[in-house]
Amino acid sequence: MRELTLPRTSYFVAAAGQPRVRRPRDILTATIGLLLVVWAVAAIERPPSWEHALTELVQSSPAWLQTLLEAGYTLTLIYALVLVGALLFGGTERRSALRDVAIVAAGAATLVIVLSLLINDAWPYVLPEIDLDDPVPRFPVMRVALVTSILIVASPYVTRPLRRLGWLAIVTTAVASISLGYATPSHTIGSFGIGLFSAGLLLVVVGSPRGYPNPEMVAAALAHLGVPNRDLAAAPYQTWGVVRFVATDDDGERVEVKVHGRDAFDSQLAAKVWHTLWYRETGPAVSYSRLQAVEHEALMTVVAREAGVNVPQLAAVGAASSDIALIAFRYSGVALPDLAPDGISDLLLVGLWTQVRRLHEHSMSHGSLSASTVQVGRDGPVITDLAFGSLAADEADQGSDIVELLYSLAALAGEERAVRSALDGLGSERLAAAMPYLQLAAVSPTTRRLTEKPKQHMTSLRAKVAELTGSEVPEPVKLRRVTARSLIMSALVLLITSALISALTTVDFDAIWAVLETADWPVMALALIVGHTQFFPQATASMFAVPARLPFWPLLTLQTASQFISLAIPSVAGRVAMNAAFL
Repeated sequence: MRELTLPRTSYFVAAAGQPRVRRPRDILTATIGLLLVVWAVAAIERPPSWEHALTELVQSSPAWLQTLLEAGYTLTLIYALVLVGALLFGGTERRSALRDVAIVAAGAATLVIVLSLLINDAWPYVLPEIDLDDPVPRFPVMRVALVTSILIVASPYVTRPLRRLGWLAIVTTAVASISLGYATPSHTIGSFGIGLFSAGLLLVVVGSPRGYPNPEMVAAALAHLGVPNRDLAAAPYQTWGVVRFVATDDDGERVEVKVHGRDAFDSQLAAKVWHTLWYRETGPAVSYSRLQAVEHEALMTVVAREAGVNVPQLAAVGAASSDIALIAFRYSGVALPDLAPDGISDLLLVGLWTQVRRLHEHSMSHGSLSASTVQVGRDGPVITDLAFGSLAADEADQGSDIVELLYSLAALAGEERAVRSALDGLGSERLAAAMPYLQLAAVSPTTRRLTEKPKQHMTSLRAKVAELTGSEVPEPVKLRRVTARSLIMSALVLLITSALISALTTVDFDAIWAVLETADWPVMALALIVGHTQFFPQATASMFAVPARLPFWPLLTLQTASQFISLAIPSVAGRVAMNAAFL
């Protein structure tokens, strides 16, 4: 488990000819950058209240810090130019990276010039530290936009230390721009947004290298961990973040390797954030490091094997370098979806569900169980890819396992065979307990694409499970945190809140307080009590107005809420809508 230190021959990590991918974070980068630019343009006429205080704080720093920032403002540009020079003289392997950097630099510079001419009717500062004695803050700032765009676009091609140094350079440039008087904080934020937008847009259009690790490094790491290998090559099936290799050991057996590179944590974090925002159940926790990720999968595999579950044989686990961690397994068999339809027997399906039952009986879950994570070997079905598994799974985790696998097996072998095999392997009690989770929200997008009409497939599958288990179709568990109704309700709440705020801002509170100072407080307290007693007969009247038996306290709350909604929505529209929704 110790880290293997290998010689470094380059600070660049992406070799020539690697495939490019468009990452969701690039779209997010471009979107955030555009929003910052729009905000900065709007802040020119109405600067934020905190801007002046922040400017004074930065510019009142000690003289030695001012000197460092002045030197850093120049050094960050030099660092970006040195990086471009390294790409220029890096040979054909770096031509694509050089092209990307040249395009984004030209695009960011053009955008800065156009905005500067439109807003300031003047050219932007290019080298202000040379010929500018009395600067006037000006938006946008060329240096901030250029350094940001160049270093972000170059980050997929360089090692982690250089990526961290790049972000340090971006922060230094931004702070120095404010300290030296070249820009205000809002100007700097907007210029940073120009760099983000330019870099993100370019990476969305052309993509960035997938970042396959060096096969020689992976081979050396495997040998160091005691797994001799030959003919190491990238596997034909790849997933975002984790790079898969296949090799042959000295005995001629196949070895399957999963390498966690620089995208592994990004993919897990993106999935975790999306799941947390969209679903009520947060799912498995994200590992802090690549090494922890492979260690977790190794632990899940070992514990599952001890529990009698048929899982792959662990060959090696460890770190090849600070940027790469890997886990290797002995060959388990053919992937279940790759089998011919007549090769998927009922005995095979029942055996698979038996393995799932053993996993769940020991309070574990798989986390991403589907037909694609099952291989068929000499000893029957083998459950693989336990990276997202849990050793302390709850009912929702195990229910999601069953639903995902059942949906994918029904797409491969038919609904009747899938459900009957689950009934034989799991038992009617476990299958019936998973029925509330039998909904599309519990099925991954990849598994949904196995069928042309997912909704119809899920409806038919639910009916088949209810038929064979002899139970009624239960009410689905609310898995999604965000629904169309919740979005509409949130929009209505924001609308009502803004209306209330607008109404309160027009109130003359000084005049009200002047009246209250001369008021008779005992009489006011009595009037407040008497005024609220009207809600009691209104709630009672509502009880007798409908045939259903309604509780009194919620009705009383409804009458009180109706008075408040009338402040935001005039006439009776708000009260009618609230009563209709309540009833």
